[in-house]
Amino acid sequence: MDDATNEHYSMRLVAGEGTATSFMGVRDVIRQRGLFASLYTDRGSHYWYTPEAGGKVAKENPTPCGKAMARLGIEMIPATLLRHEDAQSACSVPTRGASATGASHRRHPRHDSS
Repeated sequence: MDDATNEHYSMRLVAGEGTATSFMGVRDVIRQRGLFASLYTDRGSHYWYTPEAGGKVAKENPTPCGKAMARLGIEMIPATLLRHEDAQSACSVPTRGASATGASHRRHPRHDSS
């Protein structure tokens, strides 16, 4: 889903989310829209390695999904847990780029015509 337009680029019902089903969604988006700049994801183990439950993700230790996105030049952005006060202030700040499970609406730099 593109957070700027709320447009859904790929949806499917699956028995369980994982690396393979995530790759299917990314493939769908790339086929329809081209490479995208960033992907905002939940903290699922197929996206991120988290050494300590509830702790920060280990960006320096990418999962297969993280490695594939890096090869494509797509920045992965992990969701974070916000305190109530942080969530309230975040609601007043306009977001840019990506949704909770979606691709950025900005075109990938390799495909910019400018």
